[in-house]
Amino acid sequence: MTAKLICCALLLAAGSAKALTLTINSLGDQGADLAGNGVCSTGDVIVLPGGGPALTECTLRAALEEANASSAHVLINVSPFIESDINGYSIINVSTGLPFISSRVTIAGDTHPNHQSGTRQTPLVVNWAGSSSANVSGIRFTSSGAGSYSEVRNIAITRFPNSGILVNGGTGYLIQGNFIGNRWLPFSTGFLTEGNGSHGIDINNGSSMPDPTTIVDNVIYQNGGDGIHLRGGTATTFITNNIIGLAPSLSNASGKPFEATKSDTAILGNLGAGIYVAESAGGFNRIGIEGGNTISNNEGGGIRVRADFQQIGSNLIGLPHEFSLSPANDPGDYGNAGSSLVLESSNNSVGFGSGGTANYIGNSGAVGIRIGSGSSSAPLVANDNVIRANVIGTDLDGNSQGQPQGIRIDNGSGNEIDNNTIVHNGTGIEIRSAGNSITRNRVRNSNVAGIWARQAVQIGALSGDSGNVIGNNTRGILVSNEVGGSAGLVQIINNYIGTNADGDSIGNTTGVQLEGARPVRLGFAGNGNVIGNSSGSGIWLTSQASNKEIQSNWIGAHPDGHAIGNFRGVRLSGSAVAGNVIGYEFQNINPNSWSPGSGLSNVIANSSSFGVDLAGADDASVGNLIRGNQFFANNGVGINLGMSELDPDGASSGPNELMNFPEIDASQTSFDPSSNELSYRYRVLTTSGNAAYPLRIDFYLADGDSSEGRFFLGSDDYQAAEAGFWKTGSLSSPLPGGGDMNGAIIATATDSDGNTSQFTIEGAVVSQDVLFQDRFQ
Repeated sequence: MTAKLICCALLLAAGSAKALTLTINSLGDQGADLAGNGVCSTGDVIVLPGGGPALTECTLRAALEEANASSAHVLINVSPFIESDINGYSIINVSTGLPFISSRVTIAGDTHPNHQSGTRQTPLVVNWAGSSSANVSGIRFTSSGAGSYSEVRNIAITRFPNSGILVNGGTGYLIQGNFIGNRWLPFSTGFLTEGNGSHGIDINNGSSMPDPTTIVDNVIYQNGGDGIHLRGGTATTFITNNIIGLAPSLSNASGKPFEATKSDTAILGNLGAGIYVAESAGGFNRIGIEGGNTISNNEGGGIRVRADFQQIGSNLIGLPHEFSLSPANDPGDYGNAGSSLVLESSNNSVGFGSGGTANYIGNSGAVGIRIGSGSSSAPLVANDNVIRANVIGTDLDGNSQGQPQGIRIDNGSGNEIDNNTIVHNGTGIEIRSAGNSITRNRVRNSNVAGIWARQAVQIGALSGDSGNVIGNNTRGILVSNEVGGSAGLVQIINNYIGTNADGDSIGNTTGVQLEGARPVRLGFAGNGNVIGNSSGSGIWLTSQASNKEIQSNWIGAHPDGHAIGNFRGVRLSGSAVAGNVIGYEFQNINPNSWSPGSGLSNVIANSSSFGVDLAGADDASVGNLIRGNQFFANNGVGINLGMSELDPDGASSGPNELMNFPEIDASQTSFDPSSNELSYRYRVLTTSGNAAYPLRIDFYLADGDSSEGRFFLGSDDYQAAEAGFWKTGSLSSPLPGGGDMNGAIIATATDSDGNTSQFTIEGAVVSQDVLFQDRFQ
């Protein structure tokens, strides 16, 4: 036998047949000379420095071979006198694959003499020194599952051509405190670029209830595949408190923040995803929740899920570990390339809304959370996922950690995006697939849009407290129809846009921007939105917007009564903005169900400019109904078609055919309080050849003497034979509940094609004392 002068310790064996302790005392790679006798021995001897008795050599390989031959649970410890290099590392170089483990084994790197409790240092290193073309993983368990309940603790596993740890079959494994992929030299020497060729940890059919596998407190960095890869039926795995993709600071590995390291051309975390759950995996794997992971700086994204029923919570994804920024990094350095979290499966839960389970997600190269993917010919559909109470685009202090898109639904339905904080992104939420719901989110500081609906979706809900709060964005909500054509309804209800329930000012540049032919229901009876404080328009219809219904909204006025004015209330501009409804359609309006909150009318108030402005729309912008709304305190007229006077015969062209407004004969218009009846006389100068008769004439009590209809009073039909002629009539009990009236009587005209005029410029004043019974008086 050969004698070796190395630090060593005696081999200790457990006294019980049910437990066996083997102690590594050599950095060699020889196997056992006679496995199965309960003793770890290569057949060589070693002597202590300075002489002493010859001792039996025990290597890691020999210990694993002896463990496989034993029926006992084998604990593999490290001698307190094992040889270490100048940096305190004991590096075991192996040139052929270590044996597949086929019994219950605990590899306890935390028994190394240089291990410091409470740190992530791993002075015991298992390093591949063989051919780079070999298909070999580091610590690997046999497919029989005989290694169930084994533990791998506090070792470093580096440079293996395949994965660092490979589990095939079984359950109940504990993989804890390891450094998998490369290792650090703790005294400012630097990192060794020694990642494993494939995954850091690969679990194949290696976890199930009631004793799931736990992967905890590992640092997994610079592997050629995924940090953690789950497949082959692996279910209920607990993945907690790992750092995946980041490396400890070079200056003090145990005490300084973890760093995101990059070359000039690539991220140097893991080349695959931080965590990948393959389609073949089982359900209910728990990523975080009991203790969140930090998953940052990975080339293939943060987490990618292709199996159903996964649970993801309490993680930091694309952010510094424990929010502690390393002096070597800018915040954006921590981002994962691509998307931080990709769901390509169904019934997953991301965040839970209680118990501190929010995921914090930021700095992604593309999307914070992407739902569904794939081409139209090979789609990856993701249905019925719940994304709840996460923080996307910021940190605990509210600093910007944004990405191009916070959440994007590419392919799937039944997904719930609920109660998330989504800030500092290019677009907060983008919807490209129909049949999903967006509720209770706080969406702010988006450069493109807070919420961009490119497919049918419901934004908000019938419950009054289920709407979103959308503020400080370039566009609060943008609706377009580039994806999937114009089919499918977008419904926007009960949201606060530019304000919140407390009335705070968080104005957007544009509150809601509506484009194209996709049908949109922006509010409906009793379920309107509150839209205010926009530096541009509260609502902007442009780019051939049609099929839009804008009803029961508070635009420029908060329901509590105070002003939240927009620059313009509603703007229609551009080409062929046609066939839209603001308020009631062409049916009769019931005054008793007229007010906001019960009927279809909008409050449009406190604008710095016009209430509804069509002056920027072209001649093809026709058929826009504007009926039954409540206008007041706007700096311009209530409805602006760009007309300052009547057009004789109504032959001119322009938005809404430049429909002539009714003239009111002040001398023949009065209110009789004794009979509670309004008598009127009016005419419309548009000939029957220049409008679609009959016309619907809507009478209003103006806001003071302005050209704004504050209270709808009733309607009259004006026939083609009456065109240009004065007509008299009356309205009984014009104000809901009766009462006195005081102010100007004004009117609009709407033809049968839906073209609504401006309000009468000079109304007929009726003088009565009145107590207006609304909260704005």
